Amino acid sequence: MGYYPRAEELLANTEGHLLELKRSPRSMLGFFAWALFSALIVSVICYFFGSVRISYEIPVVNLLSTYWFFLFPIGVAIEGIRQYHDDLYILDREKVTHKGGRLSLEYSVPEIRYQDIRAVGVSQSFVGRLFDYGDVELNTAAQDQGELLLEGIRAPDELAELIEEIRAFLIRHSRD
Repeated sequence: MGYYPRAEELLANTEGHLLELKRSPRSMLGFFAWALFSALIVSVICYFFGSVRISYEIPVVNLLSTYWFFLFPIGVAIEGIRQYHDDLYILDREKVTHKGGRLSLEYSVPEIRYQDIRAVGVSQSFVGRLFDYGDVELNTAAQDQGELLLEGIRAPDELAELIEEIRAFLIRHSRD
């Protein structure tokens, strides 16, 4: 394992959470590429049409300028930052917790105990494989679809292996 510590190292620590994770900044590259591209397009529009003023009888419309188009790339960048900080994934000694919607209107905190996890799945897009990020899905026997989804995580294969190791360690030691 390279990016995450080994399960034995994490479980040897008796204080606090084992691991706290957020989205990988690499998973947000699409937002920032879109913001830069739209800023470039708006810059070209402002360069060629910057002196054009809209003249209508409505006073508010007279204030409009092509520079207001810069709100779009700024909004895209702000949304990327919001999504980056919106989710927090916590691996504790007994459970995995997803604090989702920290910067959204809907806040949820689903939890899964390690003993209840039946399958750990990893999915990555082509770009995710290039930049080594993806989603880790934790399934329980109680539901058909994934109960907990860790989105945009760096090195998802390593994290899935780490969760399996912690789960196996806890099951072994619960029998003793």
